[in-house]
Parts: sequence; structure tokens; C-alpha cells
Amino acid sequence: MVTGRPPYMGKDSKEVMNKHLREPLRCPTELKDSLDHGLCEVLRHMMDKDPARRFPDCRSLLAELRAWKSVFTLRRAEGDSRRARGSGPSA
Repeated sequence: MVTGRPPYMGKDSKEVMNKHLREPLRCPTELKDSLDHGLCEVLRHMMDKDPARRFPDCRSLLAELRAWKSVFTLRRAEGDSRRARGSGPSA
């Protein structure tokens, strides 16, 4: 669990199942604001209510995760570089 808790909670398994079927998935950043928004989009794609809109196979998911990791790593490196120069938000 990326957020530290299940996506749906309820008083019993019937309520949890009903939420899985009917309620939209909350953006994981609502539960854990330190998560990257790009990763949240991948997670939402994985858990789409409509199976036709989910990743068709593990290779597609892996490709998307690799693409996200490349962008995330690049953004993190750029942020580290700005902070080292004293021009980042924490300066």
C-alpha cells in the first residue's frame, strides 16, 4: 500500500466491496501528500473501475513505471542541483 492504508475503508467487508464498485478512487496524494503526482496517475490507471481503461498487461504497466521513474529521477536531480546553487525553494 503506497499510502499506508487501503484505498477504501468501511465498517465491514460488504461496505468496502460496495465502495470498490461505486466510489471513485481518491487521488493517493490526498492520503499522503509526499507522493509524486505522476506515480498517482499510474496508480489510478491501474485501479480504474473500467477494466478496458487499465493497463492491458504487465509489460505496459512496467513501461509506464519506467517512464515515470525517468521523469521523477530527472526532476529530483534538477531540484537537487537548484538547491546546491542556492536557488531552490529551501534556499
